[in-house]
Amino acid sequence: MKVATRQIKGFLSAIPQNINAVLLHGNDLGMISEYGAKIAGQVAPDIDDVFSVTRLSGEQVSGDPALIGDSAQSVAMTAERRLVWVRGKGTELLSGCKTAFSQSLDSAFIVVEATDTTSRHALVKLFENADHAAAVGCYADSAADLGAVLKEITTRDGISIDRDAAALVIQRLGSDRAASRQEMEKLALLAGPGGSLGYDDVAAALGDSGALTTT
Repeated sequence: MKVATRQIKGFLSAIPQNINAVLLHGNDLGMISEYGAKIAGQVAPDIDDVFSVTRLSGEQVSGDPALIGDSAQSVAMTAERRLVWVRGKGTELLSGCKTAFSQSLDSAFIVVEATDTTSRHALVKLFENADHAAAVGCYADSAADLGAVLKEITTRDGISIDRDAAALVIQRLGSDRAASRQEMEKLALLAGPGGSLGYDDVAAALGDSGALTTT
């Protein structure tokens, strides 16, 4: 299935039970990494547990296309399902994912982070057309996306931020999800729990962060 932009938040919060493989693709590496970690955390109680989590690189999969499928068949010792977490280029992963999809994945969950893969890539089509898989596009945040992340952080910490200050945050940031979130977290630390942020606070804290602005 193809997960539309407006559906991503809901999808990540409650992944359908029939889905056991998710592809994260696009040009926002920070967003890909953030979403990958969020999905992995839902599957594995401890993402560093080698008894239930297998991490693979594109180079490994390219050299052995059976590796993803073989890893998915390994029994998870400390979790309900084996998490197979793959990071690489689409060209490195296509054959391995095709091989894995030819097998039963009932006891595993595959997360694929493809860092150079556009929506037209054969790997994306593979995930979109499979009944048990989903493809999620990760592209530079829009103003609305940035506003949602800012609201998430300020609400979490009980921070009030005036309209002009929030607009400045959105204006200054945006080219990479991870970088934007990091700057917003710095603002949250500056304000402190239950604190407030004004325009001058944001302007001073972000300084020349305009270099991060989406073009």
